[in-house]
Amino acid sequence: VKTLSRLHYLDVQYHWYGDWAKQSLKDMVDRLQRKHFVCYFAGDENLWRITDCWQDHYAHRYYANIACVNTHLAGPLAKEMEEIFERTLEKNLKF
Repeated sequence: VKTLSRLHYLDVQYHWYGDWAKQSLKDMVDRLQRKHFVCYFAGDENLWRITDCWQDHYAHRYYANIACVNTHLAGPLAKEMEEIFERTLEKNLKF
């Protein structure tokens, strides 16, 4: 916990095996939010915010990169990541 309080950025690989088989993505995101982190799904120059944007289908386990930024320690990076998220939404991408 002490290390987390000094961490500016955290990159997580989310999937369905190993320790993740027993862990909840929502619980992780909620715990990180209490430590001032905002988390996003990351890929191909796009970011999709998870924090405060939870959707039930996020609980389905699949492989994804998750990028989390500490808004208190890395304000400029957090602002840039949020701007990337907003640009991602403007693209109106379909899956």
